[in-house]
Amino acid sequence: MIGLNYLGENWVPAGIDPRNWLTKPDNFTAFTKFASAFLTEISASSDNTEILLFTENRGRATAEQFRQTLGNLPSLLPNHLHKFRFVLHDLDLWLRGQAATNNPNLFTSVSPKHQR
Repeated sequence: MIGLNYLGENWVPAGIDPRNWLTKPDNFTAFTKFASAFLTEISASSDNTEILLFTENRGRATAEQFRQTLGNLPSLLPNHLHKFRFVLHDLDLWLRGQAATNNPNLFTSVSPKHQR
């Protein structure tokens, strides 16, 4: 399992503000390009790699902004959608009372590959 959106002050791809990257379209576009390039690089391992998307660093993004950006990332990466299993850990949404579940340990598959 690889956390795809670990972004912070000491490490962040070019063009991304780790504090507000989901609320700025140009930042999210830069992240999408980074994600696509990274997944292409590791695609030989796609059968045994799960891509974790987590909400803890969503900054000021609302639940709706999250759904349109990172929550929708697999469909924005059509070349990788069926190669990797994308999972969403929604602990932050759960803590804010905006999750679709009462289970704080939920990992939800957000891609068609290896639905569980």
